[in-house]
Amino acid sequence: MNITDRPSKDNDPLGQGIQLAQAFEEATWIHKDSSPQASYIPNSWTSINRKQYRRLPRVDLSELRSPSQNSELSKVFEHRSSKRQFSPEPIALETVSTMLATVASTRNEEPPSRVYPSAGLRWPIEWYLAAINVASLEAGVYHYESFEHQLETLKIGNPWNDIAEALSMQSIERPSALLILTSVFHRSWIKYGIRGSRYAYLEAGAAAMSLNIVAVEANISVVWLGGFVDSSISKILDINWKMELETPVLCLALGHPI
Repeated sequence: MNITDRPSKDNDPLGQGIQLAQAFEEATWIHKDSSPQASYIPNSWTSINRKQYRRLPRVDLSELRSPSQNSELSKVFEHRSSKRQFSPEPIALETVSTMLATVASTRNEEPPSRVYPSAGLRWPIEWYLAAINVASLEAGVYHYESFEHQLETLKIGNPWNDIAEALSMQSIERPSALLILTSVFHRSWIKYGIRGSRYAYLEAGAAAMSLNIVAVEANISVVWLGGFVDSSISKILDINWKMELETPVLCLALGHPI
């Protein structure tokens, strides 16, 4: 029996609303590049909006700064930005290892933990590495085993052509690597029901931002890619939605800045 075939019962948090949760996830998938032509992009897509309460009193904070304002961490945040162009210089495997060890590894504690939060310690997010131009690492697709800090080899061979097709709606030059975050949703659903989907996406964002900050310290450029053909990325990673309830949620393209 597939996990999706499990019957729904009133006292079963996995069964309650699971069909709705699955339908929502599947409805958000992109099946092909349907991005509009540049000439048809409306101004409403690029204009920046803000909310203001003009009639209410305000407290001016512009002159208030704490001593930590000039800390090293503050400077890292100032330098964070999304880059879609990368140098042809390969990323060192040591750099990739350091980023994964800092952000994605599971600490040997009780209970086990990572640097980013996870609702109920369910840890639905999995990390995969698509190595395109990583020094001392054969081009291919790898799963990161966070407890042992090891890369498990899924496929050998440069994955860029397949990835580029899956990212055809994106304006991005060839990166040195992609870190692909997936969510195994049933890990969260089994405790929180359909609400677990929100928690999984929150975790993915926290994980990605943590990686982004570590990358800035290593002088590695990063861009978040949320628009991709879901089935293509799943095929590259050899994951099965129906059997595992696992699907990609975010791609992080990495490379040296130009």
